[in-house]
Formats: sequence, C-alpha cells, structure tokens
Amino acid sequence: MGSTGIEKLTETFDFDALRLPQNYGQMTNVKRLLVHVPVKKPNRHEFFRVHPNLSYNALFFEDKNDKELYLIMDLDLRDELLLELVPKVVYPYVNRSHELKLWAIRLPNAEGKLDGYNRTALEAAKLAMGKWIRIKTEDGVASYVVEEAALQSEPRWPEVLSEPNAMAKVLALAFKDHSISNMDHPVIQKAITGAL
Repeated sequence: MGSTGIEKLTETFDFDALRLPQNYGQMTNVKRLLVHVPVKKPNRHEFFRVHPNLSYNALFFEDKNDKELYLIMDLDLRDELLLELVPKVVYPYVNRSHELKLWAIRLPNAEGKLDGYNRTALEAAKLAMGKWIRIKTEDGVASYVVEEAALQSEPRWPEVLSEPNAMAKVLALAFKDHSISNMDHPVIQKAITGAL
C-alpha cells in the first residue's frame, strides 16, 4: 500500500519544532502605543476592573444630540456655563482584553440627588477596584445590575498608569478632541443658538 499525502507530510516536517512557545506574544518586536483612550461606559458583556488609585472629578459639557462629553478647560468658562455643566467622576478601567478606557459617572447634584443608574454605577466602580465585574440593565429595574466574574485575577494595567501625572496623561489622550476652552467652540455655539 502506497504512502498517503498525510504520511509524507509528517515525515517531511518537524511539527514539534514549528509549535508556538508559551511566550509567543513576546516574540514580536512591536510595541503597541497608546494614542487614544475612549470615554465610554463598560458594555454589558465585558468584565472590567477600575484602577484603585486614579480618578478625576470635573465639570463636563454633555452634547445631548451626539451623546459626546467635553471637558471644560477654563475656570471662567465653567462659571459662565455652570447651569449647563454636569459634575462627573472619571475612572480609568481595563477589560479582559487589557483595553484602557475611561468611565465618566455623574456625581450627585447640589441637593445630593442622583438617579439609580448613576448611584449603582458609582457603587459598581468601587467594587471593580477589587474584583472583575460587569454591569447590565434589566427590564423593570431602574439601576444597573452588577455581576461578579467567577474567575478572578489581577488586572494588567497599561504602563502609562504607573507614570508620574498618569491621570493627566490619560485625560489628555481621551479629551484632546473633546475639550472646550472658550465660548466660540462649535458645540457651545450650537447649544446656545439651537442650530442643527
């Protein structure tokens, strides 16, 4: 009986020598550079961890039409737009794929009021500082439902978060195109004039 193609192939190649080693990810000479940090709430399918030592409280302008968030960069502008601005805390977080993102959560207003979603988001962020969790909504529940991952491990944080002025660097990457420093900004003009 003649030799089959598979038998010839196994005799020709040393498949064990071609096997990827356990550290195959370190074989490349490419380093991923951090050039942008998305500002978005964790999605319902991703488990995430919030950095336990970094956060930033500030006033933001929310573009209701585009659902975009803008950091106010000028103190005088904050005073002028105060009634239009929203206080938020921003937390850096990573998902299981080690992607760095920022989560901006509304803080209580001057009367201390906060809706159920933002209240449970703040609680979830604190929980995520010590364990992998995810958040999701359910019908009839006016807040987030928090679920803990069965498998827990330490997160792998990007190098930038251990550098001096880490939060400032991350904020600069996240809001470089979403910051407002004067009243002439198109988003502010659109809000003032009601133009579409």
